Amino acid sequence: MEPDTSAEREKFLQDYPVAAKMVEQINETDPQKSLQALKEAFLKSGFTYSMAATAPEAFLKGRKDGDCSTLARAYVKIAHEYFGIENLEVCSKTKDFFVPGGGKVLDQNNATGNVDGGKHWVFTSHYWVDSPIGSIDLLFLGKAANESAWIDQTDEGGVDEIGYREFGKYRVYEAKYTGSSIADRYATDLAAAKEGQESSKADLEAMSKPGQKSSSGWGAFFNRLFD
Repeated sequence: MEPDTSAEREKFLQDYPVAAKMVEQINETDPQKSLQALKEAFLKSGFTYSMAATAPEAFLKGRKDGDCSTLARAYVKIAHEYFGIENLEVCSKTKDFFVPGGGKVLDQNNATGNVDGGKHWVFTSHYWVDSPIGSIDLLFLGKAANESAWIDQTDEGGVDEIGYREFGKYRVYEAKYTGSSIADRYATDLAAAKEGQESSKADLEAMSKPGQKSSSGWGAFFNRLFD
């Protein structure tokens, strides 16, 4: 919704300091040029892709991590509420899919995938923006959403209590569900998946012991939170 007064625009910037920083150098009067400049600002935001949904409001107030929905919704929020550009919408795919070969994403840790050490991507959903300047997949560095490269899930099951999903010729196992890196969240090799799950269990057990702190992965992250 377009602000009625400049005071409302100013309040928007006060409420969302990250948005304020993004738009401070954008002085375009043409909506399409504003949207292009805003896209470039997002790519310089220092975002961390954590694969966990963060509300766009939290991101625009200063939280740096989130997922593709965080980025898409935050972009549309600024376009609507600051620039007054209406004809944008968040698009989504809610079926699991696989991206062979992975690819760089908007992530200050330089993530390239969450399967086999970063070789491929698996998503349970994905969000991007449909705009007057075209499709904008902010997670994939602002490129157009490349749906032709996505392989939908075709089957699922389990082996030795390890769950898997199949995407055509690719079988992807649940692997390391804790850890500071998302690169090994899933594995195409069963042995690697088992090793990852054992590592995760050990880390969670260490976290659960009174007075004992984990030195790696999410254990260390949560320890810092509660210190």
